[in-house]
Amino acid sequence: MDKKYQVFISSTYKDLIEQRNQVVEVVLRLSHLPVGMEIFNAASATPWDVIKSHIDNSDYYVLILAHRYGSEDPETGIGYTEKEYDYAISRGIPCLAFVLHDSVQWSPDLMEQKPGPKKKIAAFKKKVHVHHINHWMSTEDLASKVLLAIVDETRNNPGIGWVRANAVTASPVVAEEISRLSRENSDLKMQLTSNKQQTDEFVDLQHILSSSVEYVFITNEERKTFSLKDMFWTLCTHQNAPVASQLGKYMFELTPEISAKYEGVFSPVIQELVTLGIIYRNGFVHGEDAWRLTEKGQKLYIKLRAAEFKS
Repeated sequence: MDKKYQVFISSTYKDLIEQRNQVVEVVLRLSHLPVGMEIFNAASATPWDVIKSHIDNSDYYVLILAHRYGSEDPETGIGYTEKEYDYAISRGIPCLAFVLHDSVQWSPDLMEQKPGPKKKIAAFKKKVHVHHINHWMSTEDLASKVLLAIVDETRNNPGIGWVRANAVTASPVVAEEISRLSRENSDLKMQLTSNKQQTDEFVDLQHILSSSVEYVFITNEERKTFSLKDMFWTLCTHQNAPVASQLGKYMFELTPEISAKYEGVFSPVIQELVTLGIIYRNGFVHGEDAWRLTEKGQKLYIKLRAAEFKS
């Protein structure tokens, strides 16, 4: 029976676009099914549950590494590529790792320059070296080695794979599996739609925070301006504190006594953040209003922090 295997391709993205394309072509030439970040919407954060689902349904996992660590999960600090690798190993998915040889000349623009990411990619490579790996010297060399590795792996360690429906004898078991996969596919589509709607909402919120008209603050005949984003950022880092004192101190370098006198200046901005549904009043502290982030506000803060880190 002619089987087609699903191959999950994992790598950092911007530095290995050409190499990923070649590996995808290799998998297609072998009549198998390549899966990777290309199937997701690049403009939005991909739900981790969706990634795990695709890894779970894959027969093999191909990892390509060069000198970039790549984007990191803002909650854990672990790169998404390493996170995918760890998950595939934990699920027992056969992993085929291909690491660029250290002797290959590589553009500095495609290499980590900061100490933190450099240390992380070195540690990641060391982790991968525990298992059998292949070193590649060029894009053509990588494509050739991936082809041979997949051929050997499918022959010596065949996965579950996929077959055409007319090649399988109809049975209640098969019908139930088809029904399960159909329900799973429907659930995933609904989840992606929901996540896209949430992403669109957060894009709108970020746009409002960044492009709103600036607010004017005058003290000691000095005119200063601040935006909704400035206000939101300060509230994020000083939750449940006397709001006027904290805003005056951290935004305008005023003493608490002076900044408390200007509490009314901040009221319209606070009200707008409340209307957006990203903060809520949380009682009084030292005679002043205190505020906290709503669940939506917390998610927005995480996205802003992640965007700031990438930039």
